[in-house]
Amino acid sequence: FTSLRQLATGQFGTVSVVKDEESGKTLALKTLDKRYLLRHRERACFMEERDVLVRGSQIPWFPSLTIAFQDTSSLYLGMEFLQGGDLAGLLDRRDGDGVEGEGSGLTEDETRFYLAELILALESLHDLGYAHRDVKPGNVLIDARGHVRLADFGACALIDPETRRIRGAIPVGTPEYVAPEVLRAQEDGRKGYGPDCDLWSVGILAYECLRGISPFWAETDAQTFARVMDHESLICSEGSRYGIAEAKKDPFFAEVTFNLLWNEGRPPFVPDLSSPEDAHYF
Repeated sequence: FTSLRQLATGQFGTVSVVKDEESGKTLALKTLDKRYLLRHRERACFMEERDVLVRGSQIPWFPSLTIAFQDTSSLYLGMEFLQGGDLAGLLDRRDGDGVEGEGSGLTEDETRFYLAELILALESLHDLGYAHRDVKPGNVLIDARGHVRLADFGACALIDPETRRIRGAIPVGTPEYVAPEVLRAQEDGRKGYGPDCDLWSVGILAYECLRGISPFWAETDAQTFARVMDHESLICSEGSRYGIAEAKKDPFFAEVTFNLLWNEGRPPFVPDLSSPEDAHYF
């Protein structure tokens, strides 16, 4: 591979745009540090991420996995390069910084399109038996046609097929978007939580799209978590929250034909790209 540009750096590794010299294809190469993964194995779900991409290879809402390999120090996932950037970048371009004051956000029609496709992506993921647990604007990518691709399955967890619950007391996700039941699981991991923790995150994302600011952001993670736990005045609790089926029937989506979105939906934003290596939306 020839490295063209680094897109992101995180705790577990990096994501870079590379060119496969054999095929000539441009890929997004995710490089994960083995030592870090081993030290944080309860939070770093590499096998789940790979399995989702392999088992979901026919699902249009996920990036296509091209290659997976390893060497002595790192694990690698080579995926199609989705050139339209992400929803976080789209919001930034609308002057919504999500930190200090409100930005302009997106229109209702724009928000409706992205939420509808995101809900379909999560429906596919839950049907595979996984919860994402880190739904946020930065993990909602936009492809060259302008459609949504749900990305970064590194926090995914298996859903128990009998109880439809996820067990675990290790905090996962991004503070502003994490569901309160996920935080409560730190105190009692036996009870766990359901895949609808992802729908909580969709609700936060919806608010941010429309208002240009995240509802629970605070100066510190501890303050953010406190605001999330004191959420009753804004968003419903786990027991009364929508599931995927209920969300699709909400009046907000009354004019959306979900099964036609991929082939006939009209994205509100179509990237203007100069080449297969064009990464200017990142």
